Amino acid sequence: MYKRGSKSLIGLMVLALSLASLASASTVIIAADGVGANDSIFGLSASTTGSTMIGLLSVTVFFTGGGNSGPTTWSACSSGVFCGQASGAIGNGVWTLTQLGDPGAVTNSTSPDTSAVNPWTLTNTSTTVGIASVALSGIVSPSSGVVFDRDLNTGGQSGTPGSNFGVDYTFKSESGGNSPYTATVTYNNKATIIAAPPCIGFGTNSGVGCGDVWGSVNFSFGSPFIAATTVTPTTWLFFQDTDMVQSPEPITVGITGAGLLTLMIAYRRRRRAS
Repeated sequence: MYKRGSKSLIGLMVLALSLASLASASTVIIAADGVGANDSIFGLSASTTGSTMIGLLSVTVFFTGGGNSGPTTWSACSSGVFCGQASGAIGNGVWTLTQLGDPGAVTNSTSPDTSAVNPWTLTNTSTTVGIASVALSGIVSPSSGVVFDRDLNTGGQSGTPGSNFGVDYTFKSESGGNSPYTATVTYNNKATIIAAPPCIGFGTNSGVGCGDVWGSVNFSFGSPFIAATTVTPTTWLFFQDTDMVQSPEPITVGITGAGLLTLMIAYRRRRRAS
């Protein structure tokens, strides 16, 4: 039998855990989709790593108090063969965004958002200038680039053909600076496949896309993302799946093959008729 004091203590513990859960859940806020123009692409390949995005992904960091890094091209890093990064000067320090491995790798394909394994890592070593927001942009051309693939709470359904399941922008961990942080995320420039194939599992197409792949994503912090000391960077880890934009060759081959098959059928019919 529980004493009244024990019940009160348990009640306070439950309340504390509930508030902690709510704080964690509100760390990332997915805002309404942006209104930028759609990005038309030929197709997608779901397999990416930090290194396959080299030269394709562009990162722009916006500073507190104004100014920005300008578009910074994704490049190689020294943490491993599958690693990529972007970095630049900020105040009296350096900002760095790194991805090691496949950002779409999960341990449970029916629940991608809760089982992703390879986070992106943002760091800032500056104590004088904070990061206000970060913009990631991936479309280079209709046949080249990177898109950001969402799951949209569908339990691992593909949506856009070629994209496989996605992983929404999801918080993993943070440290230093003004943490805990709150990040507001906006997806912009919906990616649509030019041939407009039917969506898989959810969504409709008709040339407007399935709504799960996007050409850019922005996230802004509720308080300056800044280091407390020059030797202790502030860090922010998050998950976000990406896919590679495909060249038109596979589609072109398919169309050409279908055309040849039609010609062969017509030729045989004419021979039989004669």
